[in-house]
Amino acid sequence: MGFRDEFNDITAPAERVLDKDLIDLEVEPAQRRKELYKRIEQAEQEFEENFRLQYRKKLDDVTVREVRSHLATARLFLHAASRRDDGAPPLAPDAFTEDEIQAAIEFDHYRAFDVSNKEDLQRRIRNKDEVVYEFVVEEVATQTEQESDVFESQRNRIRTSIMEYLGDRYQERLDRSQEAVALYIQYHGLPNVLEGIEDAIDATADGSITRQDVESAVRSELEELSGRLHATMQEQERDIRSDIVSIRSELASVEWEQDVDVDTNDIESKLELLRSEVASLREEQRADVKAFDEAIEELSAQRARIDEKIQELEKAGEEVVESSTADAADSVAAKAERVVSDELNRLEERREELESEVIRLKRERERLEVASDRLTDEQENLEARVTQVSESLPDDDAGIEVDQANVVPARIARLYELDFISRFDESVGEAHEITLPTGERFEPSDGFAENANESGNERSRMRSLLEESGNPVDEVDHYPLRRRSRYTVVTSSRFGLRKNAELVIEATVHSSLDAFAMNGFDAQQAGLDNLLDIINRVMERAEEHDIPHLIAAASTTGWTDRVRDLVTESEFSRTRLGTDVSLCLVDVRTGNLLYDRSDELVHQNKKLFERAVYVERAEDCKRLIQEGYLSDPLTDIIRLEEIAAKNGYAEHVVSSAFDRIEATGDAVQRYHPEHGPYLVSQ
Repeated sequence: MGFRDEFNDITAPAERVLDKDLIDLEVEPAQRRKELYKRIEQAEQEFEENFRLQYRKKLDDVTVREVRSHLATARLFLHAASRRDDGAPPLAPDAFTEDEIQAAIEFDHYRAFDVSNKEDLQRRIRNKDEVVYEFVVEEVATQTEQESDVFESQRNRIRTSIMEYLGDRYQERLDRSQEAVALYIQYHGLPNVLEGIEDAIDATADGSITRQDVESAVRSELEELSGRLHATMQEQERDIRSDIVSIRSELASVEWEQDVDVDTNDIESKLELLRSEVASLREEQRADVKAFDEAIEELSAQRARIDEKIQELEKAGEEVVESSTADAADSVAAKAERVVSDELNRLEERREELESEVIRLKRERERLEVASDRLTDEQENLEARVTQVSESLPDDDAGIEVDQANVVPARIARLYELDFISRFDESVGEAHEITLPTGERFEPSDGFAENANESGNERSRMRSLLEESGNPVDEVDHYPLRRRSRYTVVTSSRFGLRKNAELVIEATVHSSLDAFAMNGFDAQQAGLDNLLDIINRVMERAEEHDIPHLIAAASTTGWTDRVRDLVTESEFSRTRLGTDVSLCLVDVRTGNLLYDRSDELVHQNKKLFERAVYVERAEDCKRLIQEGYLSDPLTDIIRLEEIAAKNGYAEHVVSSAFDRIEATGDAVQRYHPEHGPYLVSQ
């Protein structure tokens, strides 16, 4: 990123805070305030320790002082809002003095003056309707005295950066007040001034009250829902999945080695406990789905209230404009809108936030139902396998036919992951053009791939899982880590004065880290619940930043048939992805791409996810095995490790070749816990 992008990253969180009043910040969830406060603290540290030194030639003293004042004051406002929220712990008990907190409250009181003092303002206008000038002078003088009391007292303890910010904002507001009232008088005459201001104040005050009522109701609803749902639900799901993985591991040892000593009674007892856990969780999930429905209904009702008040405010603004004379209508309209525009903007922001929250709740409700069904299916499949094992054990010669083709060892899953992400990075770096959602073509510059990239993984979580499973944590890099790589396409305006983020392109790989950590392999294909986890995360980010996202999602163990069928349907894209997210499903074992063919954004950019070189090598390896091994009548078993070591192929390429050969019917895949995957000729 360049100077402007980095500068915006540092200042953006603070500017979002400073654009709001204390009521807005007070009704924010306490956790959200805490996260914002931490981000601004980190921005201050980054600005002082790195950015200011790196770009010292581009930063003048005025800009440095302005950035410092904005960052410090934004933290002060968050702290003051936290203090006013009785139910929230203080963000930073010793970070600000009482004088600074009081200065923030006084400033906010003046910022909300038109709304919070409407009766007093109306009375003053009526009582002094013949001397409006005196009214303006007195009100301006009162606020000026307030400013002086805050800033000029020798006893106050307010740091310079905060004084600079508040002082500048005071002056801006006083200047606007004088200018607006003077223009009203100039073009309307006194009677229209009084009527227009009073009507606007009435509408704005009603809108503000509605906004506060809605925010209070929504906050209460979401806090109650959050307390019921998210504290333990996902933890319970993880615990049950861990139990399923553990039982699968014991079953695998029986299915692969018939002479292993296994206690089937112990497995049955674990299975009975699992049945109880799944039944209990399903009961809770049913209650939670009902809670989601109630919350969605309540938020929709609150959104309707907001819509009504927006219409009233818009009407009030139009009526004020209509009272102006024809030759001055444009100028007067611009000034009249200031009276209601702040509250109107806040109401519209709340409506958008409510809409986003309703959509988020619907997505989470859907994920909950899918996860519940998936757990039940896995439990039933496990019971069938336990029954099969129990019936087969008495006969020492009886083999147990199980499908081992989907077994993926951790080391091969890691190679799938690395190969997919690295080839995606290479494709982006070599791309001559990228198609944007608008249909325009973006031509990456030489440094695009390096500057626009952000990558990540879940390495720390894998370390924790390995430690819990009793496996060496220093071998964490031998396992899949759910790697992801993301690029943000930013374009400039015609003269390069403004930069816009047009598209985020991301490649991500799903792996069941619990299964790989506990067993060293996984054989369970990723399902719809896993895909929805990825989609929901991406959609929240796309909505938060208002940037379209193109996501390529892969799984180291492949995807279920249900998922593969769904993603190619236009209905899935329309109802579950919306307009801001496009999805391409990737089969890392075959290189196949699955997506809705009507999605032009995916279709035009699919080359970024194709892996032609990988597919070609897998086909070469397939031919080698067929001609050099399967054609030999003395060769019955072909081990993956041996093919890779003797012929110079990466193990995940050989694994893909095995898949292709099995599809022809020439051989079947098997898995040995010690020697890994192998082929048995037919």
